[in-house]
Amino acid sequence: MGKKITKLALFDFDGTLVDTELPETGKEIWLKKTKKVWPHIGWWGKADSLDTEIFDNKLIPSVKEAYDIIKTESETLSVMLTGRRLALAKEVNKILKMHGLIFDEHHFNTGGATEVCKMRTIDKLLKNYPDVEEISIWEDRIAHVDIFHDFLVKKTEDGRIKNFTIHYVPSQRHETH
Repeated sequence: MGKKITKLALFDFDGTLVDTELPETGKEIWLKKTKKVWPHIGWWGKADSLDTEIFDNKLIPSVKEAYDIIKTESETLSVMLTGRRLALAKEVNKILKMHGLIFDEHHFNTGGATEVCKMRTIDKLLKNYPDVEEISIWEDRIAHVDIFHDFLVKKTEDGRIKNFTIHYVPSQRHETH
């Protein structure tokens, strides 16, 4: 039997853990660096949007500090929980590895709205780790912060968890995605 997990630490990827490009700025950078117009319709579902040869994909320092603390907590499961689709796992994992970030689990969007998929994943994690009493989430989308807050209040009222913390990570770019 592995370690006893009493806390989940859930880190969003885009705009929370990693300062990835938004479509507007990303397409301009793509044009400057490749001398070609962005070749796709859409952004978030495209592997090129995570190209480490084109984009910096720097870590957000405050979230990296939180990650470093979490990694010292023996009863905490560290989870990278992104709205990116599983088809982009290779690109996401390359960026995490590049920054030396190692999570206990990686969860991607398996379909549907990001926030709904993340809540389904949280439910699965709570089922898989019955000793979890606490959840911490790092998230940059204020609408998702509100949704997760209401979701976790219910988990607390139901007695499934004792407490939770949602760490809102203000956008580094003053835009939402």
